[in-house]
Amino acid sequence: MTVLGLGYLGGTLPLLWDGMQTTLLLTVFSLVGGLALGMLLAVLRLSRAKPVALAAASYVNLIRALPLLLLI
Repeated sequence: MTVLGLGYLGGTLPLLWDGMQTTLLLTVFSLVGGLALGMLLAVLRLSRAKPVALAAASYVNLIRALPLLLLI
């Protein structure tokens, strides 16, 4: 069994910090992009133009019907 020392953990902290920054950046971009797309689709679904509202509703229903594992 290998015992990990503090020297090893100290050497990996910069890599863990970079990974955390990348994760937080992707989270922020995904949040902003998802919010923008959701708001756009909501406005399009309320459109008086029936083809536009139908297209937006069809896209939303298609995405909601797909299992999450197929989208990843």
